[in-house]
Amino acid sequence: MIQRIFILFTELPGRMRLGVLILATGGTLDLFYHAAPVGWAVHLDRYLGMHGAGAHVVTLLGMVVTLLGLLVRRASVQIAHVADTASERRSSIE
Repeated sequence: MIQRIFILFTELPGRMRLGVLILATGGTLDLFYHAAPVGWAVHLDRYLGMHGAGAHVVTLLGMVVTLLGLLVRRASVQIAHVADTASERRSSIE
């Protein structure tokens, strides 16, 4: 199971991998903040902001980077497809 996840992760485009890593980091920080004892949460507020808002921002940033990677990948595939179809329309004389 872990090997399958690793293989799927490595097949993602670079920008999507970066987004997933940022997303996982933000999620881990958020989980750590909310699972921490009250005494720790006061100290974590210095780094993550009030109520762990910094972790939420990192999570959101990871989602945005991942989606941006998806849109860029999709656009590049469509451009490649258009180039392929244009070359297929040429006659053999050209």
